[in-house]
Amino acid sequence: MTEENENTEVKESKRKTTLGELGNRLPIYDGSENTEFTFREWDMDMEEKLSDLQEEAANVGAFVRSMMDLLLDEFKGKDYQSLGKEEKILALSQLHFPNMMYMYMALRVEELGHELHFENVQCPHCQKQIKDFIADLRGLDVECKDKEHEAIVDYELRKPITMPGIGDAPNKMVTGLRIAVSKWDSLEKVPSEKAANAEFVKKAIFNSAITGCTNNGELVDGFIDTKALIRKIKKIDIEKIGKVVVENNAGPDMKLSGNCLHCKKDFETQINWGYESFFDSSSL
Repeated sequence: MTEENENTEVKESKRKTTLGELGNRLPIYDGSENTEFTFREWDMDMEEKLSDLQEEAANVGAFVRSMMDLLLDEFKGKDYQSLGKEEKILALSQLHFPNMMYMYMALRVEELGHELHFENVQCPHCQKQIKDFIADLRGLDVECKDKEHEAIVDYELRKPITMPGIGDAPNKMVTGLRIAVSKWDSLEKVPSEKAANAEFVKKAIFNSAITGCTNNGELVDGFIDTKALIRKIKKIDIEKIGKVVVENNAGPDMKLSGNCLHCKKDFETQINWGYESFFDSSSL
């Protein structure tokens, strides 16, 4: 190992914990020293208000934000309900994507308990059905980015692209991207009719995560039309960037593990976090 390598400090990008260990604290550092949150009581009046919000919301992203807007009590050291309308919108729409998802998971545990019921799960090993499987949400893996962790990562394009009108250059070669943690409003910007279109959702999340471009490792100065940039990205980079964005976002892993009662092997199953199933009696 060279002297240069010995003196180079590698900054970790995250740490792993569980929902049960982390509790009501945001997993992704956003500049706030206080990361705690609490919820208001969810009674029948609240249930009716949430039902109305679900009917009015333009998409799932807007509904979850409205849901948290109604249910948050204390948020990062402040009385959330005392904030003005614009302050609330800014606080939640610009919240890191994994922080909002984590609060959603924590809300489910607080209101309905840590047990999550799956009516049927197919074991990926023996292919047999596991009926009435109960998973423990406290064991949900959560990747955290604390103050000391790297928030932005560099991605080198496999197929560099040329962008017009950047700075004083008629055409600027872009060889890499700077990728940060996505914001929640990236999901809010997806129209309901496009929600099932995986590529449309992917582009929206890309748009939120890409914070800059590089040319041979140097940050490209000047305005970047991110939407135009994304349209130029080639297939191999689309897929690889998707993995980088998910990896860098961190937050809750939307899978729970269990042990098959038939073959006795461990398996994982995906959480359906749709409001109708996640907060319904069928999940108990």
